[in-house]
Amino acid sequence: MFRYLIYIIAGLTIASCDSDKGVSGLATTPSVTPPTTSTAATCSDPETRVIDYGTRRTAGAALNVRGAYSAIRLIPGTGTTYGMNYPAVVYNETNTTAGVTTLKYMYWNGSEYKIETVVGGLTTTFIELVFLSTGKPLIFWGNGATALYMATRSTASLTSEGTWTVGTIDTSSTALRAVNASVSPEDHVLVSFVTNTASSNIKAAVCVSDCDQLASYTPMSSQIDASSGTAMNSMGVGWCKHSAGYYPMVLFGDAANTTLSICRNSSLSNCRNGANWLTAVTLTGSGTNSLNQALYADSSTVDSTVYMAIKNATGIRPYLYTSCATNAGVTAANPGTDYVVSGATIGNIWFNLDYGGGRFHVVANDAQIAVRYTNQTEANFASGAWATTSAPHVETTGAAGLAAVGLTRGGMVVDTLADQVLLTYGRTLAVTPTQTFANLVLAYNDCPSGAGAPACATTTLDSVANSTGMIWGNAPLDNTGQMQRNILQNQNIAVAATSSGRPATAYVDYSVGISAEPVTGALLKYAYRDGTTADSQWKVFVIPTNSAPQGPGLAFDHQNRPWVSWYETAVGTGGFRYYMASNSQTDGSGQWTIYAYPLSDAAAPTLPVVNMTAMAMYYSGGVAKPVMIVLRNPAASKGVHAARFNTTTGTWEEQKQIISLAGTTTPGGAFLSTDFDTSGNITVAVATCSPTTSRCVRTTSSANGGTTWETAGQIYSGDAEGLNMKLNPSNARPAISFFVRASNVVQYLYCNTALVSCTSSSNWAAIGTGYIDLLAGVSGLVDNGAAANTGLLSTGLSFSSSGTPLVVWPRGSSGISNANLMYSTISGSTFASPTTLRTNGVGNVSTPVAANAGNFGLSWNPVSVQTSTGSVHTVYNGPGNFLEVTSCGN
Repeated sequence: MFRYLIYIIAGLTIASCDSDKGVSGLATTPSVTPPTTSTAATCSDPETRVIDYGTRRTAGAALNVRGAYSAIRLIPGTGTTYGMNYPAVVYNETNTTAGVTTLKYMYWNGSEYKIETVVGGLTTTFIELVFLSTGKPLIFWGNGATALYMATRSTASLTSEGTWTVGTIDTSSTALRAVNASVSPEDHVLVSFVTNTASSNIKAAVCVSDCDQLASYTPMSSQIDASSGTAMNSMGVGWCKHSAGYYPMVLFGDAANTTLSICRNSSLSNCRNGANWLTAVTLTGSGTNSLNQALYADSSTVDSTVYMAIKNATGIRPYLYTSCATNAGVTAANPGTDYVVSGATIGNIWFNLDYGGGRFHVVANDAQIAVRYTNQTEANFASGAWATTSAPHVETTGAAGLAAVGLTRGGMVVDTLADQVLLTYGRTLAVTPTQTFANLVLAYNDCPSGAGAPACATTTLDSVANSTGMIWGNAPLDNTGQMQRNILQNQNIAVAATSSGRPATAYVDYSVGISAEPVTGALLKYAYRDGTTADSQWKVFVIPTNSAPQGPGLAFDHQNRPWVSWYETAVGTGGFRYYMASNSQTDGSGQWTIYAYPLSDAAAPTLPVVNMTAMAMYYSGGVAKPVMIVLRNPAASKGVHAARFNTTTGTWEEQKQIISLAGTTTPGGAFLSTDFDTSGNITVAVATCSPTTSRCVRTTSSANGGTTWETAGQIYSGDAEGLNMKLNPSNARPAISFFVRASNVVQYLYCNTALVSCTSSSNWAAIGTGYIDLLAGVSGLVDNGAAANTGLLSTGLSFSSSGTPLVVWPRGSSGISNANLMYSTISGSTFASPTTLRTNGVGNVSTPVAANAGNFGLSWNPVSVQTSTGSVHTVYNGPGNFLEVTSCGN
């Protein structure tokens, strides 16, 4: 019987799992936005696509913990293509090193799961997801401090990316937690939460109409209850239907009792005043330490019964409240016993209650070692025995496999159409194997054909589940990695294009989750767009390396063969080496041949790793010869070196130091950039970022493939970061774009003489003021090229065939409205006002979050290339820490 279909995004592979086929790989990479048309000159309609999600591989101290808090719901109005409703999940991802959290939204669109980054850089705990009848999702969460947050998506579409707007509903509380939400059949929204842990005052926000708008939520003028004394992890919320409308309900506990409070008011807007909430029933004797509560009420039935489950010191206990809408109906609930699952450790962190198939379903943690499931019929909810203490395990994670009390909460939903229970929960750093290590897990009851018969045949919603009859499938829901490291970031992307206009990129995938040097297990990858339009597939190949690749460069030769350079921290013998690889096929599908550069360093460089590489081509008689350029930081010979490779003999020629650097580079780093043309010119620039007098930009050039180089000269004195140099194709003169972090600006300079004279600062000039962006959002990043984030601030520079520059850069939050990936090009005699290239950079453009070292809601490390067809492609680490490309003009 077909039960459920799971798609797991794993880099470029999406694996499917169903009852007949098991697991199989489907080579696909989902597009972020549908293809349209745009012109490269204006980028009026840019198209964005994910090239690589990365793939979680091994354990590491800096591996993000994913899904500690999660919620799962069914999307209203979705079809029955697979005999199921489409699910959606919201979950957080916490940087274990920097403590920065990203909130993600994943939804099934009928053929694959899509992932969107809702917001980055905000603490996200006790997350709740609900849907309006229109299909629009709403997300609520507490930030662990003083605010109740809400995120709303711009569209209910399942085929195009949504824009998320984030704001606060309540900012007057402390240690906010236990957020729960519910939507009425008329699209009213109830959000309830605990305002602090010392004396857990209960509050709520009630939206009457237009509930997809933040402005429709008004902070409660007073509390529902101020007597609770328990640091709750969840509350029960729901809607009671009466003759003229709906009453909101909240179930909460304290040290001794549990209370059901209802706002029985003819005007729903009056429920924004806590004084209008009245105690319907106090469940005295419900037990001490009531951390978690849940309720279910059929909001389509007038005056329905309220089914309540309460976790106390001894177990989860069921209760009934038989008449929710009757004003006089404050009768005592059935006292009940610990029918659900006995045991003090079951549900002591989180549990969920839902209804379907004539039964109620409960999923709960069992301490930090297991997840359990049990159910009971509606008729026997509070009077009949549920499953025993041997209730089936959804999963046994092992000691500390689940997070501790107050640090996690799972999600659950019942899909009666698919006859399944679906739940999500987060594993901790203590759990293996790799792809579930610190990962979000989707569990679902399943009955594979022929497995466990005959008991498996009874694992439907209306059956009694037992330890032998229930079969659960567990799968990591999000296997995506993290393309950039959480700390000690460096420039890990290079980009180039073939003579026919196809873009490609070489980059490092740090999904291995290690920040300390060496980053053993990081992957050097090459990706090539296998098509002529922005929505074409990208082919991705891993280039074989010894250990820890960094600082890649990329160029194509006259036969459109890719040449990739990189620096590598080797494990064991071999020291610190520089390498170059070539492939016989343009798309990288052939054999990679590796060549070692003739220099190596015996000792580790100063962190952050300033050793970098770049690739150029020397054209002579229409034939290109690779020229590899390296930036070294040993104790001696600090500077830039270059060598030309003889492809006929397989030997290196003209190896020499071309730029000498003096002084310390701690705590800074350096930026290396090169460009070339088919006339034989090569230009190189390097920017040091050390807080010494040697801070500067130095440049040199060669017209003969490195046989001779011009004497290097200093062309800019200042703390330039994210340096990018390109040759203007209209006059063979170089230009540079760069950040100045301390003064919060992006600048552009160009050489106004022949290339041979461009080593003198007197021959460099600015267009207009020279400033592209005076409000670049880098204020959240520490000045002086801090070791934790020096590689984030790149600038992408490209030229049109007529010589018009286009500059791309990341902008964070500095009190401005555009916290995204920006671009500008020349308009008249100066640069035009910055324009957003990649929207939804942090999910909240109205109040952008601050930039910081671990915030991958922003778009970091961009590099750009303009092709022979005039299209511009910018590759960068985008929202969610995925490798993205934004294209203009296809």
